[in-house]
Amino acid sequence: MAHVPALIHSCSMLAFLGLPGASRQEAWTQEALERVSAEISRDIERLRGKRFLRPVTMRITDKAGFLAHAKERMDSMVPPEQLAGNELMAKMLDLIPPDLDLMQTTLDVLQDQVGGFYVPEEDAFYIMESFVGGAARIILAHALTHALDDQLFDIDDDMRARATESDAGLAYSAVVEGSGTLAMNRYTVENIEALDAKALMQASSMGADALRDAPAFIWLPLISAYLRGSTFLVHSGSSMAEVGQDATLEDLERAFTQPPLSSEQILHPEKYWSAEERDDPRTVQFDTSGLPDSWQVSYEDTLGELLLAILTTPYSERRGFDASNPLAVLGFNYTNACAEGWGGDRLIILSSENARFLELVTVWDTARDAAEFFGALSMLLPDIEVNLGELGKLMGGGKAQAQFEYGPTERQVVLSLAVGVSVSKLKKLREALSHSVLDSR
Repeated sequence: MAHVPALIHSCSMLAFLGLPGASRQEAWTQEALERVSAEISRDIERLRGKRFLRPVTMRITDKAGFLAHAKERMDSMVPPEQLAGNELMAKMLDLIPPDLDLMQTTLDVLQDQVGGFYVPEEDAFYIMESFVGGAARIILAHALTHALDDQLFDIDDDMRARATESDAGLAYSAVVEGSGTLAMNRYTVENIEALDAKALMQASSMGADALRDAPAFIWLPLISAYLRGSTFLVHSGSSMAEVGQDATLEDLERAFTQPPLSSEQILHPEKYWSAEERDDPRTVQFDTSGLPDSWQVSYEDTLGELLLAILTTPYSERRGFDASNPLAVLGFNYTNACAEGWGGDRLIILSSENARFLELVTVWDTARDAAEFFGALSMLLPDIEVNLGELGKLMGGGKAQAQFEYGPTERQVVLSLAVGVSVSKLKKLREALSHSVLDSR
C-alpha cells in the first residue's frame, strides 16, 4: 500500500531538514493568508516557468481538521481490507510490533509534523493554524508546487492508481514530494535574508518524540519521499539535494508522465534516467488456482528495495529518527547491501479462519545479490519466529513457523511465514501456491 502521507498530500516539517529558518508572526487571518499565498504563487510560477491553470483556495485548519481529512481520504482511496492487510504484512515480517495500531501511530506522527495538506478535489490548501511566519511561507511554497503539479500533470489520479501498491506508490510519491522540496528549497534560497534560522529549528523539531519512537517502516518512507525524491529529480545519488538545485522542466514532465516504477529507481537514479542502465522491475505473479477451498487471498503487494532494506537491517541498528537534529538525516542509509541488486518481488497473504500464511518471492539481479539477501534472512529468522509467536497469541494462538529457501533459480529467494498452520498444512500450502516471473531482461 502506498505510504499514508503521500496519499493525503500532507506537507511535513521533515521537508525542512537542512534548510535555514523562519521568523515569527501572529496567527493567520484569512486576508493575510490569501495575500501571502498570492505572492508565493507568483514566485513558484517564475521559478518553475509554468502558470497556474486555476486559482488555489487557501484555508486555515487545525489538528482535528487534518485528522478528519486524513481518515476521509484514506477511506476513499484504500479498501479497509487493504489497510488491514498492510498492517498484518508489517507485523508478520516484524517491521512493526505485533500490538501496534499502524494507522493510529502514523497519524500520531503526522499530526505534529504536518504543516498543511492539499485537497485536489477542491483545488485547496489547508494550512495548520500553528504554522506561521517564515515556516508557513516555506510550507506554502511546497504546497503550492503540489497544486501546480496537480493542475499540470493530474498527480492525484496517478496517486490513486498506485494507492494499493507499496513500491510503485513510494516511487511516485518521491516524484511528487521531491518536486515540492526542490521548488521550496529554491524559494528559501531567494528569501534567505528574511528567514530566522532559530525559529525554523524550533519548528522542525515539532513531533520529534513521536518520530523518535516510531518504527522505520513509518518514518523512512516519509523522509525518503522528500529527500531522495529531490535527489532523484536532479539525477543524484546523494543523501540530499543541494539547496537551490531544481530539476529541468523536461525532467519533471518525464518523471510525472512516465513515472519511475520502483523505489530502486529512486534510490539509484541512473536505473531510471540512463538508457544504458535502465532497470525496470520484473513482475512476479502467483497462481492460486490450486489452493484448498478454505483459503482465500487477503492481501498482495510488492515491497521493493526500500522496504526490503528495512527488513534486512539488523535489529540492533533499527531505531527511531531524531528529528531534533537536522544533521541526523546524513547519518543513516536508505538501503543496504542485502537489499541492493533487487530485481522484483511479490508478497501474498492467505487467510483461513484464524490462520495466516505469508509468502514473499524475491528476484535478484545476480546470484550473489540473492545470496546476500538469503544470508540476511538466516540471521533474522530466529527473531522473526519469536515475533510470529507473539502475533499468534494475539490472534488466538496457533503454531508459528518461518522458512526460507532458494526458488527455482539461484536468483530467487522465497520466504514463507505462517501463524496457526500445522507443519503438514504448511507444506501443502507451499506446494499449492505457485509463482512465475516475467523476465523482461
